Amino acid sequence: MPNRIFTGVGDEGFTSTWGGGRVPKDDAVIELNGAIDFLLSGLDIARLNNDKPYIRELIDYVERKLWQLGGEVSLIGKPSAEKELKDPITEEDIKIIEEKISALGAPPSTFMRFRASGAVYINECRVRSRYVERNMTRYMRAYDIRKETYVFINRLSDLLFMMAVRLESEK
Repeated sequence: MPNRIFTGVGDEGFTSTWGGGRVPKDDAVIELNGAIDFLLSGLDIARLNNDKPYIRELIDYVERKLWQLGGEVSLIGKPSAEKELKDPITEEDIKIIEEKISALGAPPSTFMRFRASGAVYINECRVRSRYVERNMTRYMRAYDIRKETYVFINRLSDLLFMMAVRLESEK
């Protein structure tokens, strides 16, 4: 194996998936994984800029699930894909997210702008989670996806919004 990061394999506009397939670099699977990566990087920044343990714990949990989702998305076309998932998103994860949303308090009754730095970082993640959701919708038109994964992503933007609301109220 060469001691370098570049291989030249993608120089024609195609890339490999974890499942072993070759797809164009603008395929829905690549776009969705790019959106997940974009959200993960935002969560890393939000975690770095938050000193509240409950926020860090929530971010850690969400990041673990997003890493699993990225792997699941990359396994398209592989017959044993479901068997290879170590910790897939389940109905239990959706319940956990819904409980966390409720525990953060009531949603605001009016439009809210975020000014506290921690809230701003989390709100940026909420925006990125909506980007993931839009890409996942496009992905669903081209590939099969488990319902739990879509519901989880749909709830995630609500969780992130309520985290930002809570942080804003604590400033």
